[in-house]
Amino acid sequence: MASKMYNSPGERDCCTVPPVVTGKYELKGKYRPFGDLTKVYFTGGSKDSGKAIITVYDVFGLKSQTLQGADIVARSLGIQVIVPDFFDGYSIPEIVFPPSTLEDKKLIDTWRDTTGDPMMHMDDFYAVTDALRSEGFTKIGATGFCWGSLLTDQLEVVGGREVNDPVCIRCSGVLHYLYAVVASSEQPITITFGHQSTYPMSSTAFSTQGEKDCCTVPPIVTGEYIAKGEYKPFGGLKKVYITGDTTSRIAIVSVYDVFGYVPQTIQGADILAHSLGARVIMPDFFGDFGPIPQSAYPPTTDEHRATIQKWRDTVGGAETHLDEFYAISDALKAEGVTKIGAVGFCWGGKFITIAGRRADKVDALVSIHPGRVAASDAEELAVPIAMFPSQGEDAAECEAFMKGLESKPFASKNVHKRYDTMPHGWAAARANLEDKENLKEYKDVYERTATFFKGILN
Repeated sequence: MASKMYNSPGERDCCTVPPVVTGKYELKGKYRPFGDLTKVYFTGGSKDSGKAIITVYDVFGLKSQTLQGADIVARSLGIQVIVPDFFDGYSIPEIVFPPSTLEDKKLIDTWRDTTGDPMMHMDDFYAVTDALRSEGFTKIGATGFCWGSLLTDQLEVVGGREVNDPVCIRCSGVLHYLYAVVASSEQPITITFGHQSTYPMSSTAFSTQGEKDCCTVPPIVTGEYIAKGEYKPFGGLKKVYITGDTTSRIAIVSVYDVFGYVPQTIQGADILAHSLGARVIMPDFFGDFGPIPQSAYPPTTDEHRATIQKWRDTVGGAETHLDEFYAISDALKAEGVTKIGAVGFCWGGKFITIAGRRADKVDALVSIHPGRVAASDAEELAVPIAMFPSQGEDAAECEAFMKGLESKPFASKNVHKRYDTMPHGWAAARANLEDKENLKEYKDVYERTATFFKGILN
């Protein structure tokens, strides 16, 4: 946040708002086509101020609570506020969120695949800003709720091409205060608020879903990556990567794939730490023996096959490191952690599924392009799981595994999405983040992972 946000007293620090309507609300603005969109809600003053704010709604679209918020801000500041209908009417029905049935989950997945990717709407967003400028607006701010924050987050990623003052509000925020900052700021700013905020304005906030319904991730680095955390001894292991808030009551144990520590997986740990406000640790289970060299996999020579077999026999057993995992869980709890999640990739996906037999050691699992999926592993699983397989995993076995969980008391919390266009390893060591499609799905799976953990662990 800009320091002047704290140091400038007076009206800007406390904008009054009109009375909030708690019953049926009559809109103060009107709809009209604008930019490349057929429906945009306009409310507020004329273009004489030269200032406008674009409000990007949540997954439920043009809801009265969000539109009332737009009216409040427009009236409080005397400037134009617009709410584009990026979904063109195709929003998620509130009745299916959070999903409680397989049909609900399928409907939401279909929505995400057809219209729910914020990047699909960037051209529409910029067409709106172009149209605003053509009508004489010289300063444009943007705010997003829940899904909308995913879009507004991208404004800085792509250079803030058409937005002077991008503001990101994750599901709830003190809107009259933040908008006042936008209206008077001379420099681009990004303000984020967590679910502790006391002035909820989006429809998700009113339905008490709040921030857990959507998690954004920071911009993905596609080139050389600089780790945000550090390596140190922990829980009996000589080397553990630790990143994020070490005072958080929530911790995630990230279990790498057969290739060990690689930049793509380290970046994933940093992403989860940032998105969840949690501590994330990645143990070096392979220790001095080390991971499988990427040059040896897949094996093409007898030497490669011998190397891999020796690795499996020495450090690569699916249950070899369970005691070390449980010791890490105990060490985290000894430091005040109350909820622990585990995410695993490939070999790590299999490992955490087995570790998940003990609900006293871990509370939730995410298995990404898991190795050696077996339907029988569902029998002893004791905690909720999200499974995100790639095209490389046996689809029938994955389905059978998930079906085996349907009688569990936590069945409604489980999540399953298959990434049919992605090869095995796309979110870890084999991620090619310079490939547009891989980058898109890498971002998507970490958003889903963070969202799942937030829903279970908070």
